[in-house]
Amino acid sequence: MVIKKEKPKDDEMFHCKCNPERVVTLGRILSAEPKKAVTNIGFGAMLDLKMDCVMSKLARWLVDQIDDGERVLIVGTTIIELKSYLFEHVIGIRDDNTLIKLPEKNHYNPYHDFIFNIHKKATTIDELEKVIERSKTTDKLFLMRYIFVVIAAVLCPTSGNRVKKAYQSIVYNVESIKNFNRVTHTLNFLCEQIQRLKQGEIHYIPDCSLFLQLMFMDRALWPRGQIDRSIPPIALWDKTTMKKFALFIDRK
Repeated sequence: MVIKKEKPKDDEMFHCKCNPERVVTLGRILSAEPKKAVTNIGFGAMLDLKMDCVMSKLARWLVDQIDDGERVLIVGTTIIELKSYLFEHVIGIRDDNTLIKLPEKNHYNPYHDFIFNIHKKATTIDELEKVIERSKTTDKLFLMRYIFVVIAAVLCPTSGNRVKKAYQSIVYNVESIKNFNRVTHTLNFLCEQIQRLKQGEIHYIPDCSLFLQLMFMDRALWPRGQIDRSIPPIALWDKTTMKKFALFIDRK
């Protein structure tokens, strides 16, 4: 007899890959010198990140409100365009003109050994975090590993605990990494993932869902005049505020 497996509920079908808690934790333990080095390469906003979680239910609800063809979030009469300038404001990372070009899947990357093999092949996010925590110097390797954690946990999250090696050549040029189109690349990738989710090609919440959550909290839930707009949302909103956001969604 064939037993038909019960289809899981919507909330059970999707998980969120974005894990900002990793970046928040590093921001708390790093001393002044490494923080200054991280800021100098254009990732200082990540040190101010306060929101240490993304609720998949909320992220899924936001994705459902997005017109992926027009790249707009529509909630009632509120329409928010998913533009690079808005990503810059929310996440605090600046865009530039050097294009990020990822290699083919099976392309051999000559930077792999230099980045990962020095410290016992640290190719998981957990291992990189441990290396960063033990680091006594703020050198190029330290910065590369920090950026890999940011990419894997927040900007372009990976499945599970593995590091996205496709970004090795970009991260290797750490001194000039702020010259790349980091915002445009991340936003394009997010929109592509949203489209794939809606077409049923993937069954997880798209990358950088933290941006969607912070953006909506900043632009839709709190009207002008009620918050300090000079502070990037990434440094303003925390888990306490997110609970109010959850109540808002539950009423919908």
